[in-house]
Amino acid sequence: MVVCFLLVMIMSKTILYNAKEIRYFGRTPISEEIGARFFDWSGSGFAFSFEGTSARAKIVCGKPSDDVPAENDRAYIGVFVDGNDYETARFPLDGKDKTYTLAENLPYGKHTVYVVKETEMWYGRAGLAQIECDGEFCEAPAAKPTKIEFIGDSITCGYGNLCSNKSGEFVTREENFSNTYAALTAKMLDSEASVVAASGSGFFHDYGCSTSNLIPELYEYTDKLLSLHTGNEPERWNYAADSCNAVVIKLGQNDGQYCSGADLPEEQRTPDVLSRRRADYQVAAYRFFMRIIELRPDTPILYICEEDMLLKEESLAAAKQTCKIETLVFKGKREYEDVGANGHYSVYTHARVAKLVANKLKDML
Repeated sequence: MVVCFLLVMIMSKTILYNAKEIRYFGRTPISEEIGARFFDWSGSGFAFSFEGTSARAKIVCGKPSDDVPAENDRAYIGVFVDGNDYETARFPLDGKDKTYTLAENLPYGKHTVYVVKETEMWYGRAGLAQIECDGEFCEAPAAKPTKIEFIGDSITCGYGNLCSNKSGEFVTREENFSNTYAALTAKMLDSEASVVAASGSGFFHDYGCSTSNLIPELYEYTDKLLSLHTGNEPERWNYAADSCNAVVIKLGQNDGQYCSGADLPEEQRTPDVLSRRRADYQVAAYRFFMRIIELRPDTPILYICEEDMLLKEESLAAAKQTCKIETLVFKGKREYEDVGANGHYSVYTHARVAKLVANKLKDML
């Protein structure tokens, strides 16, 4: 037993976050001062292959001075081994600078590991510092043949989709990006998903009627919030180097709060005020649509929304104004599909919507 243990230790290999044997997906900025590459956005992460039986990763949750997020706010990581459709491991990042087992007790041979951030960027950072295996690292796994960019809010993040009731409290353990319409759509089309999404966000205002750090602003950067947190100038995202085959946008639900006067006393919610707000919303949606067209001029773009969304007509009108963006309107939650936390999609609704979006993209592509 001692001899075997020593043999494994001798064969153990370690590579750092910037090694060529690692492939990253999504928007994943490097922090040289921390010594890690961060994958904070939903569905972002890294992949690698090795020959051996086990692999581990050292992951940090931010700067050395940062505290570990509270239990209900911790980032969760999903691990997929050898093309398995389901997570072979899922765990919270419960240490500031900790090594986590990604796979173990595998039959000796070549294995491929995908590590995915299952929770959203508002809740817990994740930075890969190094990977260790008990054998040899192989060439980095190849990317999927196509890539779809998803831009959205809490639904795209998977907010509360593992919670099969109308719970009013959000906890990260009930959020799983790999079960979202975005992840499932990409899987159906054998594509990679690249996500820019945040709960509560909108085109014009967020759910709290604020205009701070909305998706149209965050979309311009690799990870603006991480850069500000580490005291660095936010890095502009390089669209020329980041081609994709389609863009899917799902925004507008949260803007309904502001456009219905949720921030105003009831007596100030006059028809003129609300009408003006809805008109301003349409302008804001149009501007963001045009910005995406400017950044991705040759890429098919699809806007999707539920048929009962408050600002559906304004959103569709803004998309039509561009003369380029296609639209898909579908039924929202159905009673027999159950409901996720705070009335969000259950995994069943996500699965149904994914089929609709995938079929529409097939026609567009």
